[in-house]
Amino acid sequence: SRKVTGVDHINITEDPTVIEADMSNLKGIIKDSSMDAAVLCLSLWGLNYKEYFKEARRVLRNKGRVIIVEPIGKFGKGERLGSVDDFVESVERYGFEQFGKTEIWNNFVYMKFVK
Repeated sequence: SRKVTGVDHINITEDPTVIEADMSNLKGIIKDSSMDAAVLCLSLWGLNYKEYFKEARRVLRNKGRVIIVEPIGKFGKGERLGSVDDFVESVERYGFEQFGKTEIWNNFVYMKFVK
C-alpha cells in the first residue's frame, strides 16, 4: 500500500487529508529522506518556488523522483520560469537529474527528475 501526503499553500476545500503549509519549509511535518516521490503540479506560483526544490531534496530518499507538471504558458522568454531548458537546468542545480524527455501535451509541460 502507498501513502500519499498532500500539501497545499491554502487548503481551500478544507480537506482534512491535505496539509496546509508553504512547501518551502515542511520541517516538523515531513521527515528527512522519508518520501519516494514529490509531485509539483500547478505548484510553482509562489515567488519562492525554488525553495520547493531544496525541500524536495531534503524529504526524498536516494533515487526519489520529482514530477513537475505546469502550463506551457509559464515558460518562455520573459516568463518568470524562463525557457523550459533554463528551468530544467535550474532544477538540476538543486541536486536532481532529469530522466526521460520533457513532454508537452495539452498545453502542459511534464518533467521527471531523480535525486
